[in-house]
Amino acid sequence: MPLCFARMRLPALILSLAAVSALPPGCSTMSNQPPTQPSRAVVAVQFLYFDGCPMTPRMRASLHAAAERIGPHVQVAEVDLRSLPDDDLRRGYGSPTVLVFDEDLAGQPSPGATELACRIYSSGLPDSTEIERLINLRVAAHDESPN
Repeated sequence: MPLCFARMRLPALILSLAAVSALPPGCSTMSNQPPTQPSRAVVAVQFLYFDGCPMTPRMRASLHAAAERIGPHVQVAEVDLRSLPDDDLRRGYGSPTVLVFDEDLAGQPSPGATELACRIYSSGLPDSTEIERLINLRVAAHDESPN
């Protein structure tokens, strides 16, 4: 973030064009607005679930809390696994599952089968802080990829 002195007012000092052009991007000399932030690409997150799995409500709440803290560029789409076609491989992940950039947040490989099942997290269900950390790691890795 650039260091700006946007609200500094020196009536006796007239800034030359050269001085104004030396300001960091996003700064202005007399603006009452904060420096503009670069726009972020939308991060599409899928919450895969079906009703009846005991961990689904807690995971849903943790995911939405994490997404809210990260920012509006993280958009969560809830996908009821029962509404997907029988041959959709997402059905095989288990409920609940979080996909970021079509990859499982917990690192489970893409399933080969499409049977519905409740998912058990061997190390425990991640809380909102852990979900936030994992989403941020995925976004950073995605931003650095050459694609």
